[in-house]
Amino acid sequence: MNTSLPKSVIRSSSFVIAFAVALATAKANPADPQISNVAVRQDDHRVVHVSYTGRNGTSYRMNIAVKRDGSPKPLMMCVHGDTYMVGSRTDLDPLLFNSPELALDRAGHVIRHMADTALQNLNAACSQIVAYNDKRAEKINKRELLLDRMADATNRYLVDLSGNLTLDQHHLVQAYQIKALTSFERIGDRAKNIADDVSALREHEGTFSEDALNDLTIAVEAVADIFNVTLDAYKNNNLNDARRVEPMEEVIDSLMETMKDRHIYRMTHNICSIYSGIQFENIITNLERISDQCSDLAVFIISQINTEIIGREHDYIHNLHHSGNKEYLDAYNENYKKYYGQLTPQPGRKSDAQYSFPPLQ
Repeated sequence: MNTSLPKSVIRSSSFVIAFAVALATAKANPADPQISNVAVRQDDHRVVHVSYTGRNGTSYRMNIAVKRDGSPKPLMMCVHGDTYMVGSRTDLDPLLFNSPELALDRAGHVIRHMADTALQNLNAACSQIVAYNDKRAEKINKRELLLDRMADATNRYLVDLSGNLTLDQHHLVQAYQIKALTSFERIGDRAKNIADDVSALREHEGTFSEDALNDLTIAVEAVADIFNVTLDAYKNNNLNDARRVEPMEEVIDSLMETMKDRHIYRMTHNICSIYSGIQFENIITNLERISDQCSDLAVFIISQINTEIIGREHDYIHNLHHSGNKEYLDAYNENYKKYYGQLTPQPGRKSDAQYSFPPLQ
């Protein structure tokens, strides 16, 4: 339950120490006199979750561990949705190893932060395509470093936890979490690659044609959709959302091949330059790899319920693609129409039909 606290309580509370440290870390004003809308709740794992509004309406969230002596230890902080690490450690406490469920829950908490951070970087990187911003580029780099730190710390934590896991279910959750953090780290890497591709194009004073930008807009929309569905499936352990991913991924694979072919046509007809064509293909390839990671993670989510899939993931996907399942075909065709239906005719080209993949029957 959230509890609103007046300023007098905030200032007299030991949490003001954590406020000061966290705000200073985020390069904000630790003595902000305009703190308001404070809400505090404590979970079952000695972690206090704080949110409040600061100067000029800036929103803050932070997690503060309560040490055994009652003193606060800041862990994580979000400012306007950006996550910052406070201090040298995350909320991964080895003291929880004797309670594997609690330790796995803490790891899952960090992995969810990774998922949100990867999504932020993907959105930011794709925004660079249409409106480049130096400050946004700096934030992308900082979030990428944060993702790497969270991935390394969480992976070490889960590996070190292995000796305390005795139940099969704990081992399944451990494998699931390692898979998830690997997927989110790789998605973050691909988002950073996209940002770098755009930066390289800008440094060479290159531009994309209007047709190329239209194609990229469609590709970005498709990958954002599949990532958001995958995130919902992961965060809510939702089997129905996980099953929506594979037909989307199959359409995206086809769509990306069509996009690459369309851009080759533009380059060979002097609509786009060779260098912009290289960066276009790099961006499309990175978007495609993000979609692949979503597919891998979604199948892993499904395998937590249907354990027969474990170790046979490729067979499962192959059979799904060739099963003739009506639900799968309907989902595929719906996504096909959504994204292929947005493609615009190219100058001097009669149709993309010979280069695209028809809806499944």
